[in-house]
Amino acid sequence: MVGKKSFILFLLLAIPFINGMAQLPIDKGNTYLETFQDKCGSLEKSQIWSIAPGNGRYVFFASNNGLGVYDGVRWEVCNPGTGSIMRSLYFDSKTNTLYSGSVNQFGKWTQDKFGKFQYTPLWINTAKNLSVEFWRVDSPVNNGGNVYAQSHQMIIRYNINTQEVDTIKGLDNFSYMHIVSGDVWVQSKDLLYRMDADKKFQKITSVDDRIIYAVRRASDKKILLFLEHKGVFVLSDDYTKLTPLNVQANAILGKAKIFTARETPKGQYLVGTTSGGLYILDESGNIIKNAGEGNGLPTSTVLSVGIDNYENIWMGLDAGVATLDMEGKESYYTPKPSIGIVRSVVPLQNDIYIGSNQGVFKLTSKGDFYKIDGTSGSVWAMYNIGGELIYNHDLGLFRLSGDTPVRIKEGGTTALTQSFIDPTCFVGSDYYGLSLYRMVDGKLNYVSKIKNYEGASRHILFDKYGYLWLMIPRDGFVRLTLSKDMTSVEDIRQYHVASSENKEFMLMTMLDDHIVYYDGSSPLMYNVQDQELAVDKGLSELFRISGSDLLSLTQFDNVFWYQTPSDIGYVVRKGDKLEKSAGIFSHIYNKRISPAVNKLDMNTYAVGYQSGIAFSQLSKNQSNRLEIRMMEAYGVGSPVYYGFDEKQFELPNNKKIINIYPVNLNADRVIEYRIVEIDSVWVKETVDNYLTLTHLESGSYTIQLRNANDLDGQPAQVSVKIDVPWYISTPMIFVYAFILGFIILLISLFYKRKTDKEKRRIERIKQAQVDKLEKENLIQSQLILELEKDKLEIELQEKDKRLAFITMNGVKRNNLMNELKQEIQEAEKYEQSKEAKQTIKKVIKKIEGELDNNEDWEIFEKYFNVVFGGLLERLAVKYPQLSQGDLKLLAYLKLNLSNKEIANLLNISFRSVEMAKYRLRKKLNLEANDNFSSILNERN
Repeated sequence: MVGKKSFILFLLLAIPFINGMAQLPIDKGNTYLETFQDKCGSLEKSQIWSIAPGNGRYVFFASNNGLGVYDGVRWEVCNPGTGSIMRSLYFDSKTNTLYSGSVNQFGKWTQDKFGKFQYTPLWINTAKNLSVEFWRVDSPVNNGGNVYAQSHQMIIRYNINTQEVDTIKGLDNFSYMHIVSGDVWVQSKDLLYRMDADKKFQKITSVDDRIIYAVRRASDKKILLFLEHKGVFVLSDDYTKLTPLNVQANAILGKAKIFTARETPKGQYLVGTTSGGLYILDESGNIIKNAGEGNGLPTSTVLSVGIDNYENIWMGLDAGVATLDMEGKESYYTPKPSIGIVRSVVPLQNDIYIGSNQGVFKLTSKGDFYKIDGTSGSVWAMYNIGGELIYNHDLGLFRLSGDTPVRIKEGGTTALTQSFIDPTCFVGSDYYGLSLYRMVDGKLNYVSKIKNYEGASRHILFDKYGYLWLMIPRDGFVRLTLSKDMTSVEDIRQYHVASSENKEFMLMTMLDDHIVYYDGSSPLMYNVQDQELAVDKGLSELFRISGSDLLSLTQFDNVFWYQTPSDIGYVVRKGDKLEKSAGIFSHIYNKRISPAVNKLDMNTYAVGYQSGIAFSQLSKNQSNRLEIRMMEAYGVGSPVYYGFDEKQFELPNNKKIINIYPVNLNADRVIEYRIVEIDSVWVKETVDNYLTLTHLESGSYTIQLRNANDLDGQPAQVSVKIDVPWYISTPMIFVYAFILGFIILLISLFYKRKTDKEKRRIERIKQAQVDKLEKENLIQSQLILELEKDKLEIELQEKDKRLAFITMNGVKRNNLMNELKQEIQEAEKYEQSKEAKQTIKKVIKKIEGELDNNEDWEIFEKYFNVVFGGLLERLAVKYPQLSQGDLKLLAYLKLNLSNKEIANLLNISFRSVEMAKYRLRKKLNLEANDNFSSILNERN
C-alpha cells in the first residue's frame, strides 16, 4: 500500500514571457509515505524491534522472525537458527559488521564472498531456566572498539580487536542501556548510572520513569532524556534536575507513550509511540510532523525508528515496515475530492493556480484550496502574462481578475505563444485556426482571427526569424509566414517526416533560443539559408541520453527535463559533459502524467498528473551506479553462488539458469543488460527481485548491467563460463578413449587366438574349395563362351534382319517417291491454272526434299556399323578421302544391292551409279576389273 501525501510545493511555468518568479511557502502538507506490508515477506506480520542502516542502501531489521535485510531492491529474512527472535541491532561501518541481540543470544553478521549474510554467535545462554533478551546493542563512539549488548540481567561486552567477551553484572536489573557522548549509561529501577572502564557503576541521578532514549544535544551539549510516559526532558548540567523540553509536546507524547526514539543528522528527533505513530520534533521539542493511522500509517504503534544513508526515515511497526521521505526529494500533492487531470500549474502573487480538465483551482499561501467559480471545463494551458493569469479553455481564452474569469476571446483555445520580433504580440491556436492577440496597457486583448489558415494545433512556437511553426502529430511540421501586421498567413510550407519510423513521438521544443524539431528518431534544426530541416549533431547526444520515445524535453538553463512513456528525469549540462538522473516520480508512472515540467525555484520542479501534482528537488536526486550484490545458478541439485573474489563464475553444464541480484537501482528499477558475446544491443528489464538468464549454451560470456539510460558510467560486469556436459568433457573423453582401447585390446587378443585356429581350418577347406571352384569355373567359362557366341549370333541375325528391312524399306519408299514425282510431272504437262501449277511444284519440291532426307541413312548407318563391326567408321578413318556418298555406296555394295536398288536409294540414275563406282575405284586405287570385296571384307 502506498500513501501519497506531500509538502505543498509551488512551481512556475517556464516560458519566455514569464514576469519573474514568486516566493511561495513550501512547508505545507505531508511527505511521501510508503508501507511495505505486502512486499517484505515474513516481516509484514512480524514485530520490528530495531532498525540499523548499513553501508550503501542496506537497512537491517530485528524481528520475531529473524534478521530482515533490505538492499534497496529486495527483502529477505535471514534466520540464524536458535536465537531467531531478534530485539536489537548495531552496525559497525568500519568493519562492515552487524551485531544483533536476540533471545538467549548475542552475535554478529558478516557478508561472505557470495553476497550472503552469515551469522556467528558470540554469546549463548546456557542456563535452561533463564531467558535472556538483549534489548540494546550499541557501541560508544570513542571506546576502543567495544560493542555492548544489554539485557535485563546483564551486559555483554565484546572487544572487536581481541574478540574477547566479558559478562558484566552488578545491578539488580537493567532497564535500558544508552550511549551518551562515548559513555555507557544504564538505568536500574529509578536510578540512572554511568559504567566506568573498570565495569563499575556510578550513580548519576534518579528518574521515576523508564528512559527510552538518551542523547547529548549538539547545539548546547545538553542531555535529553526521552521518558516512556512523560515525554522529553532536559537533564541539568549537575545531573540533579529534569526540565520539560516542550510542555505542549510532552502532553501529546506522554499520552501516546514513547516506545523508541532516535536523533537525526540535522538535530531533529524521531519518536515512535505505541498509540500515536511517529512524531518528528525539532531541537526545541516542537512537533513538526506526525505520521499515524490518520495520515497513511497502517498502525499507530511504532516499535523502532532509523535513518538510512539517503536520509529516509524507516519505521518498524507492530506488523511490518514503513518509510518516510522526510527530506522531500519527491512529494505528491493530491487534493480531495479529485481535481481531475492536472495539465498546468502557475504561481502568481504568492498563490498557486492549477489547471485541469475540470477547471481552474487555487491554493493560497495560507493553505486554502478551492475551485474558482466560472472555470468549469477543460483547461489546456495557463500563463503568467503581465502579472495576470491567462488560461486556454474549451470555452475560449480567459484572464483572471481576482477570482473572476474574464473572457478575452470566445471559442475553444488550446495554446499561446509570444513573438520574438514583437514581444507585445501573441498568437493563439483555436479549435478552428489561429488568432492574434496584443498587449495594450498591460492587458492581453484579442485583435482578430488570422486569415488564410484553418488548421488547428496544440503545439505552436515562434522562431527568432519571425516564422510561426506548428507541429502536426504523426505528420510533420508546418512553417507559416505571417503578414507584417500578423493578421494573415502569406505562405505555408509543410515539412513531412514520412521517413521516420517513430512518428508517434514527435516533439517541438525551444532549446537555447532555437526551436528543435524531433521526428521520433533525430533532433532537427531549421536552416534558414536552405529553408530545410536538417539533423543537428550537436544535440544528438542530449536526445540520445534522454532516451527514446520522448514525450517532452524542457530546458531550464542547463537543466533539461525529459519524459518518456516509462521514465521521467533530467540531464544536467556541465560544460561539454551531460549527467543524467533517471527514475524521478516513479511512484506515479501508472498515472496519467502531463508532459509539461514546471519550475518552482532554483531546485524544485513539478509535473501535473491525474488528481495531483508531483514535486522533485533537483539537488536531492542522484544517479545511482548499479552494482551486483549476488549471483546464483541453479538446475540439477543445489544452487551454486558466485564468489566475488573469483575472476570468473564457472558453472557445470547442469546449472545454466542464472539469477543476478543488482543493487543501487534507480527508483523505477529499470535496468539494461547485454551478453557481449551474443548481442551488442542493451535489453531493458524491470527488476523486482533479480534478473534471470536462461538458455545459455556451453561457453564463456561477459554479462553487463547498468541502470536504464546510464550511458556514461562503466556498467557492472561479470564473466561466466559454462562447462560442456560432463559426458563430453575432456577428462571423460580420455576415460572413454582408455575404456575403448582396453576393450579393443581384449577383443583383438580373443579374436587373434580364435582367428589363428580358424585360419588353419579355413585354409584347408579353402584349398579344397578352390580346386573344386577352378574346375567348375573352367566348365562354366566354356559354357559362358558358347552362350555368348550364340547370343552374339542371334543379336547379329536380328540386327541383320533389321538392316535388311531398313534397306528394302528405303528402296520401296524411294521407288514410290520417284513414281509419284514422275506422275505429278506428267500431270504438269496438261493445261492447268496458275494456282494448280504452283501447287504441283510445291508437291514435287517436297518429294525431292523427302528423297534427300538423311534420317533413314542415320538409322541405317547405326545398324550397319553394329552388324559389320564398325566397318564404315574404320573406312572413314583409313580412307579420309571418301565422301559421305562414297561411304553410302560402299555400304550398299556390302549388302550386295543391285545398281538399280542403289540408284533408288541414292535417288540417282542407273548411269550415275556406274559413274560413282568408277570414281570410287579411283579413290581406292583399284583397277577397273577389281571389285570392292577386298576393301569391304577387311576385319577390325
